[in-house]
Amino acid sequence: MSHIGIIGLGVMGLQASKCLLKADYRVFGYDPVEFAVARAKEAGVEICQSPAEVGSKVTTVLLVVPGPNECRQTIFGEQGLANQPTDNLLIANMSTVGPSSNIELSDRLAAQGVTLIDTPVLGLPSGVGHWAFPVGGSDEAFQRIVPVLRCLGGSDDRIFHVGDVGSGNKLKLLNNLMFGAITACTAEIMASAKDMGLSQKLLFEVPEAAGAGTISNLYKAMAGRIIEDNYEDPFFTIQLLKKDNALALDMAREHGISLTLAKTINAMNERGCDSGLGSSDISAMWKMLTDKN
Repeated sequence: MSHIGIIGLGVMGLQASKCLLKADYRVFGYDPVEFAVARAKEAGVEICQSPAEVGSKVTTVLLVVPGPNECRQTIFGEQGLANQPTDNLLIANMSTVGPSSNIELSDRLAAQGVTLIDTPVLGLPSGVGHWAFPVGGSDEAFQRIVPVLRCLGGSDDRIFHVGDVGSGNKLKLLNNLMFGAITACTAEIMASAKDMGLSQKLLFEVPEAAGAGTISNLYKAMAGRIIEDNYEDPFFTIQLLKKDNALALDMAREHGISLTLAKTINAMNERGCDSGLGSSDISAMWKMLTDKN
């Protein structure tokens, strides 16, 4: 039985854990949130008391935390992964961060004999087993992580070695700008339908019946929640989208690129957070655009 560590047992980390457990991995996990720990323990994850403990038990750790600050704390904090790593430890960072963050972490860890690569996830939580991975790192590190990603993606055809450390993050952030665009557009049209007295359900069902190109998997997921008025247990929050899209804008500026649409998307994300919806699922964003709730 192969051993693996997962730090961050939220929505994506929990799904990854369940998938790996089914594939007969022994999973050691850590999360600072008690609710996340309880769910993971029930699923069969062996809970550790710190990132350092996880890093002392395995040679591969998946890092699935919210952003750059959490990555640094998890790795270099008082009880961080870098404190007592096993020999030749590999950290696969599935978190959505800027390319420069992973390059910085990778350089610092290399001095301790620890390898870090970026393996961000493309896919909804429910798509585990069919996720796709743009991987940034050395050829050797890429080959080491392939068996794990094959389990989570279901096929080598969903695993892409896109370049050095940071390259996977570039692709992920650009993809999440498209994610942000679909979210913003869905919010606007659903709010408009409500204000016009048009059924939000029909706004989904009619284009779907036509097989219209406007019906993406993300639109399906958002529209389903809106129609059911169900925003509990968010799969992706507005504040996380705000973080991702802001990182993409920062990345673009570093390359001297001006992104017109992305600035508008970012402004909508900020408005959603300012309206008190930051911790809500992205499907709730339409509520900030209408008084007819």
